[in-house]
Amino acid sequence: MRALLAVALLAIPSATLAELKPGVMNATYAEPEAPKLAPGEKAPPPIPQTCKIAIVGIEDLRDPANYMGNFFDNHFEPPADRQAWIKSMVAGLGTRGFDVKFAETGAVSAGYLPVKVALKTAWLDYHNGGFYGTVILRLSSADASRPFEKSYRGTFWRTLLMATVMGRSNDALNGAVALSLNRIAEDAKVFCPN
Repeated sequence: MRALLAVALLAIPSATLAELKPGVMNATYAEPEAPKLAPGEKAPPPIPQTCKIAIVGIEDLRDPANYMGNFFDNHFEPPADRQAWIKSMVAGLGTRGFDVKFAETGAVSAGYLPVKVALKTAWLDYHNGGFYGTVILRLSSADASRPFEKSYRGTFWRTLLMATVMGRSNDALNGAVALSLNRIAEDAKVFCPN
């Protein structure tokens, strides 16, 4: 009986690890849920879209390109369509006071500042029972008359308690993207000085 119990206990960790194949992150960025409002508290008004930017270039500058961190002996990979993944992140600026359009360099609408976006870092670490997500987005002007280039970092932590590895790792990465986008929005005067 004791021998069977010992074999059963040894089988549990290996079965759990067998389920943890290399994890591919979600194909698109998902905005984290807004904090719940207290009873009687009103939601903040929507942010007016006053800063107009046209994304004319998207780059994935991460190195290595197919590795985003690990969870014990398993690793995380980005989704297959990197352009769509990064595009979904940048589209999150639409909820932060930006009017975001995606265009070719020569087809930018009047009034829109042409901008290039690069994903420099997207990394996950497992530490102290949770996932740390780190994202660095770089924005640079494609308009020679209004030059700028700046990187924005977001770092976010999610506990693994009562959740799946892929669910919490995606939560950590989405939270890091959201913080990076928030920093871009805080710095909107760089893009839209008027």
